[in-house]
Amino acid sequence: MNADKKINIFLCFCLAVWLGFGWNLFAESKSIVLGGKTGWPELSSKEGVTFGTGRFGYEAVELSTNARSVTGGTDLLLDFEGDEGKKSFSDLAGKYSVQSNSLLRSPNSVMGRHSALSRGNGKGLVLRGNADSIFGRQGGTGSWTIEFWLCPSIAENGERVFEWRSSRIVNDYVLFQMIEASFFNNRMQWNFTNIFDGMTDNKGEVTLLSYSALIPDKWSHHEISYDEETGLLECKIDSRVEALKYITEGGREGKTIYQPVLGEVASISIAPAYTGCIDDFRILSQVTDSSQPKNLNYDKYKIDGGRFESMPIMVTPGSVMENLQIIDNVPPQTEIRYYVRAGENFYNWSDTNPVWVQVKKGEKITGVKGRYFQIAADLFPDGAGRSAPSVTEIKINYTQVAPPTAPFKVKAVPGDGFVDLSWSYSVDENAGGYYIFYGNRPGEYLGTDANEGPSPIKVDNITSFRLTGLRNGAIYYFALSTYSKEEAQISGNLSKEADARPGRR
Repeated sequence: MNADKKINIFLCFCLAVWLGFGWNLFAESKSIVLGGKTGWPELSSKEGVTFGTGRFGYEAVELSTNARSVTGGTDLLLDFEGDEGKKSFSDLAGKYSVQSNSLLRSPNSVMGRHSALSRGNGKGLVLRGNADSIFGRQGGTGSWTIEFWLCPSIAENGERVFEWRSSRIVNDYVLFQMIEASFFNNRMQWNFTNIFDGMTDNKGEVTLLSYSALIPDKWSHHEISYDEETGLLECKIDSRVEALKYITEGGREGKTIYQPVLGEVASISIAPAYTGCIDDFRILSQVTDSSQPKNLNYDKYKIDGGRFESMPIMVTPGSVMENLQIIDNVPPQTEIRYYVRAGENFYNWSDTNPVWVQVKKGEKITGVKGRYFQIAADLFPDGAGRSAPSVTEIKINYTQVAPPTAPFKVKAVPGDGFVDLSWSYSVDENAGGYYIFYGNRPGEYLGTDANEGPSPIKVDNITSFRLTGLRNGAIYYFALSTYSKEEAQISGNLSKEADARPGRR
């Protein structure tokens, strides 16, 4: 093989390398991290998601639990959510304050992530109602419902789950009053003493005893309600009617109703003598709640899942998203779907424009390019609504076009109402053209006099340009930057400054 042929082969090889890898000479690998050590301040929207603890103890985005919420008829709501092992609980309705507490937060829950654990060695959770609450005022109560979930450890006789004790004066006599939910022969028993005004049957005592047995270590839903319109007192377990009585004259429907009347204001106690877990304790000032599901097969997480979106993240113009490296936790039968989009500005973005592109973690992303990146994710639980995924960190890997270098030399020659600029070509092969900056103060390029337009003026990849329409006698300062052939918005640093004062010569 002769020397000329060898040279030609070598040049062809160099050209192939240039065509295949030339982009990398002008691109710089960069990354942005969402989550992880820095947390998640970049989220613009969250629907059905919240923050929890993820991998390595970092904050993670996870599905919100399908717990109850406060409605117009909510008198008291304790969901027992929060940090595991902590003892601080509060009424989400804001009508009851905690006076004392011996309950602990437990991960053994049926609603949400946590329940309250009672070890039977304290007074439970003692709350005092304000004047807007049922148990925070004297007089008639109207209709009401008390409901909660129980998972007893042993279900022994005499264990008490709820208790209110007070007194009321009637005809100068002091009547002891009590409402109590306790265990009797492995069943739930509700006792009401001197609660219903005018009732003399059984010396003012009303007892409802369920027929279903309580099973240790198994969750069951309990509800007791009173309807002031009918006088019906009804006990349910897992939405099945277990016992009922009409609190009326003769105990029959349609007769004179004995309304519940409370005496001196006193605290209520939840799990005062009980061993096991209790969850989502709620009191309503009504018999039914339209927001309550028709059945008790509550899912811990909503089946339709949740979604979060990041804020548009500014990078450099023309940046190309390469892939996502993600730290997440995806239990069996759960799923996370990731989406990305990009554009040169985000002011006219909508939910569907630019189009979201679904991607998989670690895989190459194609066609996502711009000055702004946005990330989104849909999180789905398993089919039973009991397990859910979480996202601890998203690392966005991308390449940005390196800005080309400015011309090394710039010369300004004044004329009558004009200045001729000349400069050397940028040594950067990625140069696509130049921006000419001008103004009347050093370093301030805010000029508007030139017929060719205000500063900066975009020109092609040339080495000279005349600016006309300039004021004779005024001094002008000039500098150039080089813009990239890949993206005109990508420009580098300014050149050294040149100056000139137009005038007749």
